[in-house]
Amino acid sequence: MREIIKDYNQKVVEDQIRCDLEICPRCENKPATFKRHDVRQRSLLVVVERLIIKVMTWMVRRKCSRCGKTFTDYPPFALPYKRFVSPEILERSLRYLQDDTMTYEQTARELVLGQANGRAPPRRPLPVFYDDPGQAGRLAPSTIHRWITTLGSLPKTLQTALSLLLEKDADIHRQSWDVPPRKYRSQERRRCLLDALRLLHAEGRFRTLFRCSIFPKLAISRCWQ
Repeated sequence: MREIIKDYNQKVVEDQIRCDLEICPRCENKPATFKRHDVRQRSLLVVVERLIIKVMTWMVRRKCSRCGKTFTDYPPFALPYKRFVSPEILERSLRYLQDDTMTYEQTARELVLGQANGRAPPRRPLPVFYDDPGQAGRLAPSTIHRWITTLGSLPKTLQTALSLLLEKDADIHRQSWDVPPRKYRSQERRRCLLDALRLLHAEGRFRTLFRCSIFPKLAISRCWQ
């Protein structure tokens, strides 16, 4: 991931990043162009061998030729308002949602190989720690909770993704998922978890059929809703 970010930063410096959005996330119209307005730095967090590493990247700001407002053209590894890179968010969220036995505490840990002792080495869940001395501590279960809450609160993104998938796969709406009652205390939380699970499954199918991700382009074009 650090190499991907490094390569992206170089392309930003050389002005090789092109905006492929069709709809302005500010006015929700289709303008003639999105001009490069500015760039700004932002730090992102990457998990590397149980260490949370801070990596700097460039964010390109675009201006809509129709409404004149600016917005951030997020790179493929970043999400609005989230400090961790998107692959980390999506992978751990799916790990929690699709495994009925998984807890937030377990999801925040990293599975590593233990001692072999002549047999296949067991995998042990160990904490993931921040590498920054100014931010002591480890990846918290509440962080995973917030990620899933965000993913379960994007109805427009989910609806648009399912509509696009339906054009290619008529069976997409026939699939059903559920979460065990122990993972929620209210019907509102159950709905949130189910929508997050549906969105993550749609993400996997979207990549297979369209060779691209729902995040961040499609999600942002739906105004991150």
